[in-house]
Formats: sequence, C-alpha cells, structure tokens
Amino acid sequence: MYSAEKLAGNGLKSVEMLYSLAGSSFDATERLTTLTLDTVRTGIDDSALGLKALVAVKEPREALVLAAGMIEPTLLCGLAYLRGCYGILTAWGATLGGLVEDQAILFEGELSAALEHMGRTLPHGGEAVSSAVKAALSQAGSVAGEAGRITRDVIDQAEANVIRNTDAMVRLVSSAARKAA
Repeated sequence: MYSAEKLAGNGLKSVEMLYSLAGSSFDATERLTTLTLDTVRTGIDDSALGLKALVAVKEPREALVLAAGMIEPTLLCGLAYLRGCYGILTAWGATLGGLVEDQAILFEGELSAALEHMGRTLPHGGEAVSSAVKAALSQAGSVAGEAGRITRDVIDQAEANVIRNTDAMVRLVSSAARKAA
C-alpha cells in the first residue's frame, strides 16, 4: 500500500508545508517589527515636538490646552498600532489556516483511498463498513466546515463591535479633552 515513492512524496509535502509555515511566520514577524519601529519612531517625534511646544509655553492655561491637544493624536496612534498588529496577525492566521486545511484535504484523500482499498480486501461486507466509515468522515467534515463558517461569522461580528466601540471611545476622549482645554 505504501511504497518508497509514496513515503518520499509525503515527506516532501511535509517539508514544503514547514517551509511555507516558516516563510509566513518570518513575514508576519518582519511586518510586526516594522510596524512597531514605525510607531516608536512616530511616538518619539511627536514627544519631541510636544516637549518643544511645552518649553515655549508662558502660562499654565496654555500648558493645559497643549496637553489636552496631545491626547487624541496619542490615542489614535496607539489604536492604529493595535489595529495594524491585529491585521497582521489575522492575515498570518488565515495563511496558517489555509496550510492546515490543505493538509487536511490531502489526508482526507489518502484516508479515503485507504478505506477503498480496505473495502476491496476485506471479506464479504467490507465494502459496507468502508462506505459507512467514509460517510461518517464526510459528515464530520461538513460539520467542521459549518463550525468554521460560524466561527468566522462570530469573529467578524466581534471585530465590527470592537472597531465601533473604539471609535466611540476616541470621540468621547477627544470631546472630553477639548472641553477640558
């Protein structure tokens, strides 16, 4: 049933999957590092400008207005960073999910072929057992697919809620900062 060529082919597929996994992981890490460095650089630049402006302040009221004006850009920068991280990690997760799904499809095909072979080599009634196992596996696969779809829907809804709530929070904080100034 398993030949040397088939085992070598399976080994090659595993190596290719690991190579793809490592490549996507390095890509995600590089993107996260770039995002982090850009955010830190922006934060340092904004802080330096804020300190220069604070040094030039003559009255306490001006300092309060300046500090209140810095709240919203700082908050927006932090949210942009978090959203960027989330986007990178979500894309990486989708890539990993695709790799795993591809492997599951290959495994399902090999299992189906093995069950076919088993059904032909078993004594009388083996085909019925093989068919029953294949039907159960097919049903389990469709249930898993439906569960995945429902999970994606729930995640999409949660993402929309988080975005809507963070936007509302930014508006509230900005409004409060303007009122304080």
